[in-house]
Amino acid sequence: MNDFYTFVVLATVNTTTGIYSFDERFLDTLKTFSSIRKQVPKSKIIFVDNSIEPLSSEQLKLIEPQVDVLIQYHHHLFSTFVNQNGLYRGLGELLMYEQALIAINKNNLLGKRVFKITGRYELKDTFDITFYTNPQVYGKFAFKISLWELNVNTPEQSHQVFFETRLWSFCSSLYGEFKDKLIQNVFNNIIYKNHCIE
Repeated sequence: MNDFYTFVVLATVNTTTGIYSFDERFLDTLKTFSSIRKQVPKSKIIFVDNSIEPLSSEQLKLIEPQVDVLIQYHHHLFSTFVNQNGLYRGLGELLMYEQALIAINKNNLLGKRVFKITGRYELKDTFDITFYTNPQVYGKFAFKISLWELNVNTPEQSHQVFFETRLWSFCSSLYGEFKDKLIQNVFNNIIYKNHCIE
């Protein structure tokens, strides 16, 4: 097993969707890389960007030294549709994650644990990587769980549990299950059951 942690950073830097400009999204993504390097010095970073408008040469010059692998998604008809339709963000993430998995295999970047963090988010100073050395998290996925209130009439249905996907991780022992089963199951649920999974 490799003696580092793998961080997969997924982003769409150059997009007109949302309230943030290209520059804001870009600078925030650079902060994401810096926070990982600061909080987890023994880390490898795989960055996947799926902007329809490719990263500029100036952006690439600033990103490349910060990451171990940089992937600009090469779009096709389906991925372009997914990228431009906010309802299918989960599918966009799956397509990017597929590229990250290829990079993990090709470059021997499977660390002790694989983290996914959304570009533009940062690891706080309170983030403690030693938490993940606890035997209780070995062989497990780790998510933050949120309880959201729903606008429904019955108390039994007034809350729903959500797994936060801005930052989550899994033990490297689950890599095969994640790669071969979980991604396909999530894809099927989005396509065939119209579930909103990001």
